[in-house]
This record gives sequence, C-alpha cells and structure tokens, in this order.
Amino acid sequence: MNVTVRYHGIIGDMLRRKTQQLELRDGETIADLLTAIASADDGAQMILKQTRAFIDGKQADCAAALICR
Repeated sequence: MNVTVRYHGIIGDMLRRKTQQLELRDGETIADLLTAIASADDGAQMILKQTRAFIDGKQADCAAALICR
C-alpha cells in the first residue's frame, strides 16, 4: 500500500520536507512505518523518536496496523 506521511510544524522544518510517500505491506504498523522512514534518513531517527503519530487526525498507538481505505 502507498502511504503518505505529512510532517507538520517544526518536524517538517527539521526533516526539510512536509510530505513523504512510502510503500508498505498491508497490516504493517506505525512502528514499521517509523522504522522505514528512519532507515532512509539518519537524522530522522532522532527526530521521530520524540514525535506522536496521528491517523486521520487522531493520535494513534505505534502498534496500530495501517490499513487501506
């Protein structure tokens, strides 16, 4: 599945991007998503350790599975 990640505020500024597209398998979790982002960008790992994930405007647990809609 194709996932669009939006980085808001200072996080986007620090990562030097406001959006990012990633391809993940169905059922992968937010933790898997964060790992995929950090593996492609060394600086992102430190930044993302201190952020919260939101799905459709609601805070989500890192164990939450990503699903296609």
